[in-house]
Amino acid sequence: MVMCIKQLTAIYVLWLLMLCSALVEPATASSTESSKYQMAERQPVKRVSLQQQESEQTASDKSFTHHRFGEIHFGNDVASISLSYQLLGDQNNGCQYIAFKKYPSLAVMVMDGTIEHADLEIHSHTDKHGLFKQSIFQALATGQQSLAEFRQQSPEVEIYDHEYLPGVYLHWYNNDKTRAVVIEYVNGQVDRVKVGLVPSVLWVEGCA
Repeated sequence: MVMCIKQLTAIYVLWLLMLCSALVEPATASSTESSKYQMAERQPVKRVSLQQQESEQTASDKSFTHHRFGEIHFGNDVASISLSYQLLGDQNNGCQYIAFKKYPSLAVMVMDGTIEHADLEIHSHTDKHGLFKQSIFQALATGQQSLAEFRQQSPEVEIYDHEYLPGVYLHWYNNDKTRAVVIEYVNGQVDRVKVGLVPSVLWVEGCA
């Protein structure tokens, strides 16, 4: 009789352990799945569309520094550039202006085969934010800053009276003054920008 009671007790205890195990496993699995979903929500994948990439690349191609305008690097041999171009006017003592197909509104001076500087007239349709985004002239060019405010903020920029129009020239040099950005500020707005090698970038008459 005693043996029967012990056997029944053992069977009952085993049944309870199996029941508890069955109840715990689904809860653990559910907790694990919930954790996975939470991790996915905390780490969203940032996707950049092809249109955004092209837009960013276009903006970069239109900006300039002391060393380049888009893909045009000053001081390089014009023959080393893969971009197609056409001649503008006649050559004068080894000096020639060209226009690259990718930058049709940009006049580029070439001296004895070397790219000297780029010259761009600013029009109402010019993307000033994209063009000036890497320079100290962005606020001035986009009308967010007056000339007086600019002079106070950027004392390193040299200012000279314009030779022909009511305005000034702004000369922003690199550290060793071998390259410069020249802004023509006329009638209260940025009218033209030249960027490239000194001294040609400072010439008012170009190849003449």
